Amino acid sequence: MIINPLVHEVIVFLEQGQLLHPSPLSTFRGATIEHNLDTAFLYLREGTEKAIELASDPEEERFEELVATENYPLWWILDTEKNNVYKTINSDQFLLINYNNKEGQAEYGALQKRISELLHRSINSLRQSFPNHNSVLLEAVPYVEASLLACAFSRFFIGTQNLFFEKMLQMFLQGGWPYGWQGHYPEGDLLVLVLDKDYRVSGVI
Repeated sequence: MIINPLVHEVIVFLEQGQLLHPSPLSTFRGATIEHNLDTAFLYLREGTEKAIELASDPEEERFEELVATENYPLWWILDTEKNNVYKTINSDQFLLINYNNKEGQAEYGALQKRISELLHRSINSLRQSFPNHNSVLLEAVPYVEASLLACAFSRFFIGTQNLFFEKMLQMFLQGGWPYGWQGHYPEGDLLVLVLDKDYRVSGVI
C-alpha cells in the first residue's frame, strides 16, 4: 500500500513521540497560547457543552446568541470544516472518483487505525511523564484524536487546501494542542495549549 505523504507526516510526528513536546524553534504564530492544562480543559469542557446545546437548540436567535459568546466551540468548527472538505470532494469529479475508490478507502481506513494506535501510545507516554494529570490526559484522548483524524482526513482527500485544518495541524506539529477558538469564527485565533518544559521537573504536572 502506498502511503499518502501528507498523512505520513502526521504518522511520523506521532511515531517520534512529539505530541505536546514543543521545541525551541516552535513559534505558534497566529495562535493564543495557554500554559495551564487545567485552564485549557475547563475551556474545552465548556465549549463541548455549548456545542451540544447548539446542536439541540432549533431557535436561530438562540443559536446566534450562543456562538457570539466568548467560548466558541471548536468541535462545531471541526464539523463545519469537515463538511467543507466533503463539498470540495463532491465538486470535483476526479476527487470524487478517488474518494469512492475501494483501494483509496482501504488506505484511508488503515491510516486512521495507525494514527489512533500511535496517539494512544503517545498519551500513555505523557501520562508517565505527567503523573499528576493522568485523568485529564485520558479525557483528552477523544478530543485530540478527533482533531488529528480530521486533519488527516482533509490532507488525504484534498491535500493542503483547507486552511483551518492546516493551521491546526501545524500547531500539533510544533508541539502544541489546539483546544479552542477565540473570536467569532472565521475571525479570531486558535487557542493552543503549550506545556512548559519545566513542568516535568517541578512536579506541577
